[in-house]
Amino acid sequence: MSLFDKITNPFEDKEVIRKIIDIYSNARVDNETKEIDDADGLYKRITDYGKENENSQNEYISEFDRYIRLPNLDKLYANIGLEDFEAFDKQVEEIQRRIESKPISDAKKQGMIRELHKKTMYPLSRFKMLFDEFNSFSDIEKIYNEKRFASIENILINLAIYPSQKEEYMQQLQQFGLTEEQIQKINILTIFRRKMNNRFYAGEGVMGFHVNPQSLQVYDTGVNVEEGEVKFYINAGTDTYKFASLFQERCENLGLNYYFKVVHAYKKDEYKRNDKMCIFTERKDAEKFLEVIQQVKEENPDIILKSPPLLTGKIEGNIGVGMDNISTEGKSYNQEMSTICFETIKEFFKNMPRDQILEFIKANTQVIEQLQSEMIAKVQNTGLSELFPKKKTKGQGEQTADLEDLLTERLEDSSTESLEELSTEKLEELLRITQEQNKSKKSELEQLLKKQMLIEKIIQAQEEGKQLDRQIAEAREKLAQKEGEEYHE
Repeated sequence: MSLFDKITNPFEDKEVIRKIIDIYSNARVDNETKEIDDADGLYKRITDYGKENENSQNEYISEFDRYIRLPNLDKLYANIGLEDFEAFDKQVEEIQRRIESKPISDAKKQGMIRELHKKTMYPLSRFKMLFDEFNSFSDIEKIYNEKRFASIENILINLAIYPSQKEEYMQQLQQFGLTEEQIQKINILTIFRRKMNNRFYAGEGVMGFHVNPQSLQVYDTGVNVEEGEVKFYINAGTDTYKFASLFQERCENLGLNYYFKVVHAYKKDEYKRNDKMCIFTERKDAEKFLEVIQQVKEENPDIILKSPPLLTGKIEGNIGVGMDNISTEGKSYNQEMSTICFETIKEFFKNMPRDQILEFIKANTQVIEQLQSEMIAKVQNTGLSELFPKKKTKGQGEQTADLEDLLTERLEDSSTESLEELSTEKLEELLRITQEQNKSKKSELEQLLKKQMLIEKIIQAQEEGKQLDRQIAEAREKLAQKEGEEYHE
C-alpha cells in the first residue's frame, strides 16, 4: 500500500465539516471583535482549534530548551569549534572576491555577500575568545541568564543602531559598574548568541524553530536541505519536543537528511498552535520518514499523540499529512484547505446571518453532506488531488465481507486490546456490521419461531382433521347399519 492510500481525507469526516462551520459561525479574530471575513482568518482559527490550555508557556519553554533548542545549539557550537577560525575567514573572503567578480549588478552582489556573511557569521574569528572560555553554548546561555545580560544587550543594540547617541548609552552601561573591556566582551557574547539562535530561524512570518543537518554546520555541507513536498504533523503538547528529539536522533543514526520545525516556545502564542511539529520531506523519501515517525510513536507509548490540525489528512488517526505550495500563490497546506472551506461555506450561506447557521443545519442535516461533497470536489481540482486521490472502492458486498472477516477474527481473539488497535472509523464500521448481523439474526429467529408456530398449528389441524375423519367414518358406519336394519324389516 502506498503512502497516499493510507491517508484519510479530512472532508470525508462529517464531524470535521461541523467543526469548520462552528469556527466560521462563532470564532472571531482580533481579540474576538471581528468576524472571520476571509480565508486567512479561518486559517488562524483552524491552527488554534482545540489548543491545549493545561500547560503554561514556561512549561513549553522548559521542554523546548531541554530537548530541542539547547541540544542543537550545543551541536552547532561544537562543530564551529572544530574550525580554524582565521583560515575559515580567509575562505569566506575568497568566496566574497569571486562574488564581486561576477558580471551581475552591484545590488545582487551586495545581497549575495550579506547572505554569505549571515551564513558564516563572518568574521568568525571575533568569537574565538568565547570558545577559549566556554565548553558549550549551554555554558554561554547560563552566564547570559545568571548575569541578566538581556538588559545590557538592549542598550548595546540601541548603541549600534543609534551611534550618534553613544554618550547617552555609554552612561547607561556604566550604571552596571562595567569596564569597557567587560562591555566589549558582553557585546561579543550577545552578538554571538543572537547569530546562533538565528541559524534556526526561517524568516519573517515563518513559524517555528527549524532543524536540519545543514543548520548544525557553520557553512555549506554540500547537501541540499530536504525539500518540503510532503509534510507530517505531530501534536503531543509539551511532549512534542521530546518526540522531535527522538525523531532527530533516529534520523541521525540512520543517516537521513531530515528537516523539521517545532513551535518556538519563546514566541507569544506560537506554542499554542496545534501544528506543533512539522516534518518536511520530498515525495521519494516520505515513506522512510513515516516509518521513523511510527517507530518513535510505537517505542514511546508515554508520549500521547493528540489530534493534528483539523484539516490535515490523517494516518492512524493522529499523524497529520499535508502538502505545501500546491498552487501558484505559494500557500501552505492549511492555508489552501482553509481557502476551500471558507469559499464553500461563504457561498452556501451568503444570505444567512451567522448566528442562524447552526440552527439551520440542525433542521436540515443534509446540508453537511452537500458541503462535504462540494469540498471534496474542490480538493480534486487542486494539487491536493495527489494527496487525496479518488480511491477505488470495493462493492458493498466485498467491503462487508472484509469487515465481517475482521470482526470474526477480533471476536475469536476476544481481546479488548486487540480492538483498541483499530481506528475509530473501523470500530464504527464494525459496530454497524455487528448491529446489522444481530438484526438479521433477530429476523431469522422470528421467522423460525413463526414457522414453528405454524407447524404446530398444522400438526394440530391435521390431528383435528384425522379425528374428524374418524368421526365421519363412524357416523357413516352407523348410518349404514341403520339403513340395513330398515331394509330387512
